[in-house]
Amino acid sequence: MSKSVKVRVKGKKGMIAIFMAIVIKVILSFALIEYTENNIKQINIMRTAEDRVKAKYLALSGVNFSILFLQIQKMIVDPINKKVGYNLQIWQQVPLSSDLLAMFMDKEGGFVKSMMGEEKYSQLKMEEAEKNIDNEKEEKEPALDSDGNPIVFERRFNFDGDFNAEITDETSKFNLNLLRGSKARIGKYQYQLTTLFSQPEYLTFFESERENDTVIPPEEVVASITDWVDKDDERSGINGGSEDERYSYLKHKYHNKNDRFTSLDELYMVYGIDDDFMEVFKESLTIYGESKININSCDETILRTLIYGLVDDIPPSYMVPHSPEMAQLISDILEYRRFSPFTNANGFYSLLNSVEGIKVSGVKKRKFNLVTDSTIFKIVSYGVVEDATFKIETVIDSTKPEAQYLYYREE
Repeated sequence: MSKSVKVRVKGKKGMIAIFMAIVIKVILSFALIEYTENNIKQINIMRTAEDRVKAKYLALSGVNFSILFLQIQKMIVDPINKKVGYNLQIWQQVPLSSDLLAMFMDKEGGFVKSMMGEEKYSQLKMEEAEKNIDNEKEEKEPALDSDGNPIVFERRFNFDGDFNAEITDETSKFNLNLLRGSKARIGKYQYQLTTLFSQPEYLTFFESERENDTVIPPEEVVASITDWVDKDDERSGINGGSEDERYSYLKHKYHNKNDRFTSLDELYMVYGIDDDFMEVFKESLTIYGESKININSCDETILRTLIYGLVDDIPPSYMVPHSPEMAQLISDILEYRRFSPFTNANGFYSLLNSVEGIKVSGVKKRKFNLVTDSTIFKIVSYGVVEDATFKIETVIDSTKPEAQYLYYREE
């Protein structure tokens, strides 16, 4: 009797042992799976971090490539432009990207072939081959490294990713940071902005209800921007009182900065500025430079602003939204400066005065500072490796021997 009891006990212990072994095996399996998953996650994190570092340096390459093009423009192309009377801006004509470098470094001559044509390129290669045969005996020995091996130069850039950069001219925009100082100075730059915002194309924009369910006219937007950067607390515009009254309806009230903008995105803090406003006007505004307008590079919006701001008694047909007469005049200016860039502001005034019904005001000339060369440029460069993207935005002053950074931001 006692023997059978012992057998049952022993069998029970064996079952427990088997059960524990299964449990331990399951636990270890889960632990191994979790360990493996963690390792995979860590590897992916490391790869992502590695890709992001690569993307950063590709974006930096885009910035440096852009600066190189601007220096070539300044030192080589601009002097040629002046001699031949042309307005070639190479940084506007070619894609600033890794693809461009790859074309230049293509061992098969892809870029040269595309420029010369297939037939001429093939003929050139045959001539080079014949010269190589004739001069084979005169060829020098290849350079050797420290181990005695020939040094081979690889002409193609093998990128792990790509970069793409874009340059915009800041010397053709209105500088908001100049709305401070003397009344005469502020009045000059307020006039520029008011003229920009008051173009016929934007009438309906400023007639619609926007912030706080109110209609905000161009003059009030200019006044609120002025109060943000000027040094006093007195409200600009037709309404008197304190500058901060504009923000009294907000749940979280704040004061005017009374200092310069440090970023164009700071405009969102200003009364009357929203996404719709920025979509329309952001490309015409800057916070750098001296508000010089390069009449050889400014866009159509700025050209219209200059015409509306410089001309007295402009014909009514030019004052309707999307006027065909204004569109034709802008087109003529763009075509003229392409093949015969302006050498000074007087050339621009003369062209406007040659149009029937248009006369540039001598007084209003002093409201704008027109130039024919650009010095301040913004560069936005992206580096991309797999799923990693790195963005660098910078503003440079190209007048220095080495480009001076006025702004630099990484994202």
